Parts: sequence; structure tokens; C-alpha cells
Amino acid sequence: MSRVVVMGAGAWGCTFAQVAALAGSEVTLVCHTAAQAGTLGATRHDARHLGDIGLPQSVHVAHVDDPAWADGATLVVIALPSRAISTEAPRIAAALPAGCGVLSLTKGLEPGTGRLLSAVWRDALGPRVPFAVLSGPNHAEEIAAGQPAAAVVSGDLALAELVQATVSGPAFRVYVNGDLGGVERALSLGIAGPSKK
Repeated sequence: MSRVVVMGAGAWGCTFAQVAALAGSEVTLVCHTAAQAGTLGATRHDARHLGDIGLPQSVHVAHVDDPAWADGATLVVIALPSRAISTEAPRIAAALPAGCGVLSLTKGLEPGTGRLLSAVWRDALGPRVPFAVLSGPNHAEEIAAGQPAAAVVSGDLALAELVQATVSGPAFRVYVNGDLGGVERALSLGIAGPSKK
């Protein structure tokens, strides 16, 4: 069983946590604040983004100030806005346990520089931490509702295959692709990628 930590509790973060939990992973969803974590943990719903679609009871909800949020993680999934990556990437990298990989779901480029976010992550992670990107086209609320969907994952091959095995199921299929730059550019340009309508 994989231990998946999802950073960011917006529509796509909540949806990815749901998908990973339903596929059999142990999942922690990390919220930006303790207040958000308390509400989401108690209600099991992100009414703002996903309406009546709820989180499985098995998803543990934490907040970013919890010092143990990354303990035992095999995969940390980033569902944060692009404007936050430059600040958050070094802090997240410092908290990763040995052997943990990072999967980015974030659309866009680095504000101010126009760099691909994979370059920002590589600067923070160094060469030894596996990194990959996942792209659609999908809509988070459709995936959360169980509608059939597919996505592409690209980056470190072993990590991409782990992501594929971790979240693929009857309704959501993930395919490995070798063109990280192409997949990330499609996601960054808004040509593809899980998002809310």
C-alpha cells in the first residue's frame, strides 16, 4: 500500500485524495490552515469546489503546520497554485522522507520568470528525488463524481509507473508518457489538465 500525501485541498487536491483512497492507498490531505482542516475533517465535504461529493472516511485531513504531515509518505502530490510553488517547493523538499517522490498537478508557469514548474521543483528537490507531472484533460468535479476519465503522467519512469499503479481504477485511467516537457507545456498552456469548469 502506498502512503500518499496531497498538498492542497482545493477541487483537484480533494479529488486526487479521493481517487487515491478509493484505489487503496493510505491518504493524507494537507490543508493550508488548521481551520480549513478542521472543517473538512468534520464535514468530509468541499462544498465550495465539489458540492455534495464527499471525501472517503479513510482520508486523513491535516494542515501544513503539522510537523508529521510527510511521515512515511511514498508519494507527495502537489495541488497548489503556480504562484505558491517558488515559496513552497523548498519547504516541501526539506520535509520529504527518504525514497519519496513528488507528483505535480499544478497548471501554469512560474510567475515573473515564465519557467516551467518542473525546473522550479528540480532546483528545490535536487537530482535524487523522483519527480513527475500529471495532466488531463479532465475536470475535477467529473472525476470526483466517478465519470470515466484518463490522464497522462510523465517524468521519472519508476515514479510515473507508481502513480499509474496507485490511482488507476475502473473509472480513472492513467497512462505513462515519456515527454515531460510536452506534457507540462500542455498543462501549463491550459490545453490539458484537471480543473474545475
